[in-house]
Amino acid sequence: MWSLLSAILLQCATPVEDPPSFETPARATSTAEVEDLKQRLSILEKQVAEQKKTDDEKSEYWKNIFSSFSTEGFVQSTSDGSSKIRLGGSVNLDSTWYSAPSQLNQDLNYPLQSGVSLRRAVIELEGTLWNSIEFAFKADLAQSTDLQKSPNNPQPNVFFTDNWIGSTDLFFPGRIRFGHQKNPLTFEAATSSKNIPFMENSAAYDALNDNFIYLTGISYGNSWWDDRLTLYVDVAKPGSRTSVFSVSSDGKVAVLGRLHGFPIYNEEEQYWLYLGGGYSAGGQINDQASVYARPLIRSGSSFQTPFLVNTGNLFSESSNQAFGVGGFAAWGRFALGSEYLGSYLPNAYQNGLPGTVNSLALGNLYGQGFYVEALYFLTPDHHPADKIAGGLGRVKPVSPLRPLREDTGAGSGLGAWELAARYDRLDSGRNYPGWGSMASWTAGVNWYWNANARMMFNYVYTQLDDRTSVNGSMQALGIRFAIDF
Repeated sequence: MWSLLSAILLQCATPVEDPPSFETPARATSTAEVEDLKQRLSILEKQVAEQKKTDDEKSEYWKNIFSSFSTEGFVQSTSDGSSKIRLGGSVNLDSTWYSAPSQLNQDLNYPLQSGVSLRRAVIELEGTLWNSIEFAFKADLAQSTDLQKSPNNPQPNVFFTDNWIGSTDLFFPGRIRFGHQKNPLTFEAATSSKNIPFMENSAAYDALNDNFIYLTGISYGNSWWDDRLTLYVDVAKPGSRTSVFSVSSDGKVAVLGRLHGFPIYNEEEQYWLYLGGGYSAGGQINDQASVYARPLIRSGSSFQTPFLVNTGNLFSESSNQAFGVGGFAAWGRFALGSEYLGSYLPNAYQNGLPGTVNSLALGNLYGQGFYVEALYFLTPDHHPADKIAGGLGRVKPVSPLRPLREDTGAGSGLGAWELAARYDRLDSGRNYPGWGSMASWTAGVNWYWNANARMMFNYVYTQLDDRTSVNGSMQALGIRFAIDF
């Protein structure tokens, strides 16, 4: 028995061994696998670095592109400044409303209709090459949807404006240009559509200068006295207003000239005075001329815009002459200007030249018009002048309109606010009543968001008289959203 008890005690005293482990033993990582992981990591780091470099290059590219953007558009130049190219454009979107007696509206060649229209959609490319050659290409695409054309006398749906090449001080002092270019007779006509203070120029301009504001020819211009005195002369082919070509069997040309200056000019103190005048003389394509004027607020395509004053086709083998003279001044927030235009057509006929059936002699015809306008900024802003062009320059608001700021929840800047008023009158034929005359009063408010964007609000009251049929008055309200770059 003692033997059995001793055996039991001996067994209990023996240490209990741990149960066998069921954990999977750790697998040793080979040297090849470690090197593979390092290689993969190196590739990923290289890809990330290359992507960052690409992103930085793209960011720098767009920074460079937009660093070249100014109020005049995208401008790029060579490091030495010998060559420069500018890309720009402008868009005008108009909304219009009319009110006119039904009898008067039905008497027009096309009734007045309220609506919206793309007044301008211009692309521009211009520049200087090697400090010697200058060029400009500008085209207005706004009429590209105007599909109503006469197959016998088609109107281009793309209106070409400045399309020329030239040079400055290359062979002799001054600027010489060849091609399709602007020929303004007055300060109003010389002001860019980007800078005009009303939605449309005066009726006098529309009737007596607009028909040949752009012509294809050769011009010379020069400025003296720190650009305060400028001379411009152009010999051009008539009939090339909206396109860069004009053909006829008679080979007639037109001669245009303008002299203007700023006897008083101090832009730092914000005051200046302009005086100037222009003259044009030349034959007409196929011996035809006309005087017409459209509403001072317009909508729709060209054929949807009626003529408020219209002489119809006039015929003369003599030279048609036109001239304009006037002055404009600015002092701080205030600006005031007035100009007169006249047009003289000797030996005029209706229905055709002598020898044509129903030809009617009209004698010497004289049309004329003028405007007076005043501008005043409610904000501390000012209208600068373009000395070489002889027109209004670009308004750059002292406090441009800015978007809401995240930190304060408030915007910064009100833009520039301007009040505008104008009276203008047009007589289409002083010694031949019946073609009509019009007098218009325009009141406007211009809100310049910044140097490149603005809104315009115009109200126009127009009185039509001396018509062969219906006289009367009409009213128009227009709103324009304009941007240029």
